[in-house]
Amino acid sequence: MQVKPILWTYVPRADGSCNIKLYVNANGEKKYIKTKFHVLPSEFDNKKGLVKKTHPNHVRINAKIGEQKRIIETQLIESGDINLIGKTKQTSFIDFLNSYYNDIQNGFTDHKPNTAKSYKSLITRINQFKDEKKLKDISFNDIDLEFYDNFRNFLLGGVGCGLPGFGKHIKVIKTVMRIAEDKELHSNEIYKHHRFKVHQSKPSNKIYLNEDEIEAIKNVNLESDVWLEKERDRFLVSYYFLMRFEDSRNIKRESFFEKSGQRYLKYKQQKTGHECIVPVKSEAWEILEKRGFDMDFGSNAQSNRNIKTVCALAKVDAQVKQGEESGPKWKFVTTHTARRSAATNLAMQNMNIKIIADLGGWTDIRTLRSYLRASGLDSAAVAKDFDFFL
Repeated sequence: MQVKPILWTYVPRADGSCNIKLYVNANGEKKYIKTKFHVLPSEFDNKKGLVKKTHPNHVRINAKIGEQKRIIETQLIESGDINLIGKTKQTSFIDFLNSYYNDIQNGFTDHKPNTAKSYKSLITRINQFKDEKKLKDISFNDIDLEFYDNFRNFLLGGVGCGLPGFGKHIKVIKTVMRIAEDKELHSNEIYKHHRFKVHQSKPSNKIYLNEDEIEAIKNVNLESDVWLEKERDRFLVSYYFLMRFEDSRNIKRESFFEKSGQRYLKYKQQKTGHECIVPVKSEAWEILEKRGFDMDFGSNAQSNRNIKTVCALAKVDAQVKQGEESGPKWKFVTTHTARRSAATNLAMQNMNIKIIADLGGWTDIRTLRSYLRASGLDSAAVAKDFDFFL
């Protein structure tokens, strides 16, 4: 069996470009499958069966043709009949979801590699749902409003997934359904219905640390415990740079540069690939120099335990409520509290939310607004100094 992209130069178009076909050879029979792509002969590598890098869309075209090639290979393996190629349609939503997840992992789509986590999570949940309902499969036509309600009830009641998690799964389902529809694998448009919606994020109920509490953490004496001291320092660095935990671990000296006398950090976020540039506070630089620019130690789980201890020692013990649970604030602090606290404190200083988004790498202002965590009293304390209230 052989499936290989070739350039069909026998019938060029007026501009000289030719169609890329898939040459199929199975059991002595040959077939040529047309694709929707045309390139110039100088832009195609016949030996490799790939569009050359000189073509501006070579990555996308090669990915799409590679995907079509794999579909044909699968059909040949399953049927063994070259004449059935293109005549059967994939109807399983789950099979297509798995296939598309593999394409993301292998770089055959426009998605960033980290996006694969959302698809993997949906694969896990939708298979749990299938097993719970004793279904053999879930087809494209099964994705309807009844499925939406049942899947929602299963996630919220059966596995303890909240509305934000459900919303993320629905977002992926809608994307997969659209891609499959574009490939003419189904004609089910119920996923576009106004009831088949992604729930908007509600304001966060997670705690944040105000500037006085950050100062208390900074000043608490931890000389007797080197690991707590290191954890405190990394937490402060994450705070000063509005960073996620995994990004603070990856800080390198070469990530810094100077311009007009000001030092800046430039880095690419591990989770999103988004590039951020942040001014460097003198306190942050002092910590990094003290630590030899090495913030890569310990696991996230251990760090969460350590930073709670640090906050308890710093007497960050105001009574608060997070979700349904109440207790001293230190009990709810995690490594991610640093990033949330920095964004919230900047907002409380009246910094433009677009600037906060740029510094922290938020691409959606609505997401950032729901992420900020300040009480009505906090906001009122800031507002009292405006002329309107004087």
